[in-house]
Amino acid sequence: MIRRLIFFIFVINSSIAFSQYFPIDTVRLNTAYRELKKNPGSLERQKDFFHAFPSTWMEFVMTYQFMGSTYPYFKDRDSRGYDLGMLKLCGAHIDAFGKMIPLMPDTVYCDKLINLCISGKWDADAPSGLQRIVREFMSQKPQVMFKQLSKQTRGFQLRFWQFYWSSLHLVESNVAQCKQLKTMFGRSMPDQVKIMEIGFEFATEEFELHSPYDDYPHLRFKGKDYPLYFD
Repeated sequence: MIRRLIFFIFVINSSIAFSQYFPIDTVRLNTAYRELKKNPGSLERQKDFFHAFPSTWMEFVMTYQFMGSTYPYFKDRDSRGYDLGMLKLCGAHIDAFGKMIPLMPDTVYCDKLINLCISGKWDADAPSGLQRIVREFMSQKPQVMFKQLSKQTRGFQLRFWQFYWSSLHLVESNVAQCKQLKTMFGRSMPDQVKIMEIGFEFATEEFELHSPYDDYPHLRFKGKDYPLYFD
């Protein structure tokens, strides 16, 4: 009886620890992707993949931003048996998600896309792929995007635009699109356009390439006391 109790406690704790690294079911996601590739015209397969794909920025970045053996810290994770191969699949998954624009209802697809981008932070690989997809949707269906964005709070709208416009340097196509969207919606949705312009001002050229330790500063001081800074 005691052995069984210890076993169940171990299983529960293992599940909790695992969920801290993979907030979505990656087995379900990968299976749905493989089935979609076999039968891309199947509405059932499309829905399965759409719903299995991450729905928020936190889910998205935690699913695809593991670096595997790229950095010493994550080598430790490999030895614990975690599946760190999702980064290799992110390009294929994002491309498949992007191709679903004409397949899913506009508002349903748009809402998921907006939620994925809110509070996002530009980076190479998965984040840049997501940014590409959302810009493609904006170019194709700006009316749908602005209508659905208007249902979000002003703060969430700003967080969306900060990710949308985030760039290493000034991008002329972004400048042109910002002007175009202002022309399209300046009169009908002035509040949303104002938020968009603020996001553009504060996101353009604001991103800088950085070390992974900038996101995980405690790793730089692994095994040591973390320094405290006071005024």
